[in-house]
Amino acid sequence: MYSRNSEPVRFERDCEAVLVPAGDQVTLPAGTVGYITQSLGGSWTVFVEGNLMRIAGKDADAIGKEPPAPIELPEGATDEDVERLVWQQLRTCFNWLVVFAPVGRKAAFDSGFQQ
Repeated sequence: MYSRNSEPVRFERDCEAVLVPAGDQVTLPAGTVGYITQSLGGSWTVFVEGNLMRIAGKDADAIGKEPPAPIELPEGATDEDVERLVWQQLRTCFNWLVVFAPVGRKAAFDSGFQQ
């Protein structure tokens, strides 16, 4: 939610957003004022008129931010390259363990990924 540390923002253009936690898609018009409450994993959560909205990385310019760099694997990527990229992405999540089912959590801590 909004706090004193939240960054004020004015939308510079119409922007697609997703209501949190409902998941409904909405369009916020240019000029809308809100507060950035979280920035993780290449997206932003913005508090607007009592609602939390998720702004995707592709729409970063609408709130005056730089879009995240695209995720890329080198040509001929090895299993180690893939594993490194997966861990890199997981580190951008607030609590990445929530993406794993209880059985999957053990697999996440094993020595490597299984194909």
